[in-house]
Amino acid sequence: MRDTAESYQSCEFIKTYALELQIVQHCNLSCVGCAQSSPYVSGNDCLISIQRALSSLENVLRCSKLQILGGEPTLHEELDAILRTATASPIADSIVVKTNGLNLLKMSSTFWELVDKVIVSVYPVTQRQILRSRSSLEDLALRHNVDLEFRSVSTFKHIIKESATESTRLKQLVFDHCEYKTFCHSVRSGRFYRCSPSVNLADRMPDDLGPDLLDSVDLFEPDGLFNRLQEFISSGHALRSCQYCLGSSGATFPHRQMRRTDSRRYADLHILRGAEHPC
Repeated sequence: MRDTAESYQSCEFIKTYALELQIVQHCNLSCVGCAQSSPYVSGNDCLISIQRALSSLENVLRCSKLQILGGEPTLHEELDAILRTATASPIADSIVVKTNGLNLLKMSSTFWELVDKVIVSVYPVTQRQILRSRSSLEDLALRHNVDLEFRSVSTFKHIIKESATESTRLKQLVFDHCEYKTFCHSVRSGRFYRCSPSVNLADRMPDDLGPDLLDSVDLFEPDGLFNRLQEFISSGHALRSCQYCLGSSGATFPHRQMRRTDSRRYADLHILRGAEHPC
């Protein structure tokens, strides 16, 4: 747990509940309805990009927790170095890794020494494997004083849509009622996003959404960053991504893994695509 009280008192910062570092786009699962579009994109955010992004945010933003996620964050080869960077940053009070837990027993001692909390999403398809490793994971967490939480996830929400919402009024309604825009701000490849689902949508649907410049803020441009971020976060206008999103208004459905028929159906719509983001 990092104490940022002195920084809060000495300077004005944008305050947000949590900030997500989406360090990996892809995943070792293929969940239907994945809000990060992980079955359709691939690539890692590199360490240098993450270091530069956190350095830029250091003077303008504070949050209660910095969440490391993906995709599946344990797939990133430089995860330990990313955690060192996150730990050294004054931005957050705590560092949290959100994972499906399948690779946790392979993580280094450095990983367990640097993280404050690990949240394991337990799906029906992974329940048996996580149950077999749970006792060992609890021992590791106890040994390193890490808060370990297992969250059972049996349902997903319909969030990403296959076709665009044409109505401007409906897109604005989705945005107005969306909970994600206020608590899951995200960073990837040097850009700051209003919400988690919008991060990978431009890569998933490049022909329709194109570059994601209008749905994010460039963190590598330091001039006026505080004002640009504050205006972006407080804006009441729907994002371009909202045309392919139901926000937090979507209905729930039973969690399951994608089948080949799902992949073919999406491929036919030209949205099965991988994208790398080199530094």
